Amino acid sequence: MMILISCVTKYKIQETEYQFIPYKGNEVLVFESNRSKKDTISLKTYKGWYKTERVPYRIFHNKYEKYGIDLVHHSSKIVDSIPDFLIEIFAFDWKGLRINIRTKSDNHNYVNKTSFTVFEFDSIPNTEMKINQIIYSDVKVILGENDENKTGNQVSQFYWSEKNGLLGWDINNVEWRLNKRYVPQQNIKMD
Repeated sequence: MMILISCVTKYKIQETEYQFIPYKGNEVLVFESNRSKKDTISLKTYKGWYKTERVPYRIFHNKYEKYGIDLVHHSSKIVDSIPDFLIEIFAFDWKGLRINIRTKSDNHNYVNKTSFTVFEFDSIPNTEMKINQIIYSDVKVILGENDENKTGNQVSQFYWSEKNGLLGWDINNVEWRLNKRYVPQQNIKMD
């Protein structure tokens, strides 16, 4: 009787690769539009091991590590209990580290094509952006998908600072920009 054994490989995120995530995962981001609307996003970290897609000749799946930042979009018109991610990195097969970034407007429209290799991410040119008298010099402008349904509600582009994370997005002639980033005070029980 012949027994087939296939090796399982674990692809692990290297310590230096966490630099691509500029959040600790306990922050609150407050955005304001050029039409005086406010939007708040709460962040939380997640980490885990996942299986690769099924490969016919493998008995066991390879595993890859993923680390990211979940978000809860407080002013969304759609209420759901499933957290969504803002940024995640994952070590994947021989292809190396991948960086996924996405954001959504206040009615859950996504920028979807935001998966990059490290080389692709680094090759997006940095530009300068001024928000509330603060100048960010490491901003990557990431373009959204074409709005195939012509609803006008698709995020056209968003702005990502390598050191500060999400700075804002544009949707249907409305510009959303980061107004405040803070860590909520924890309830401290006093004796």
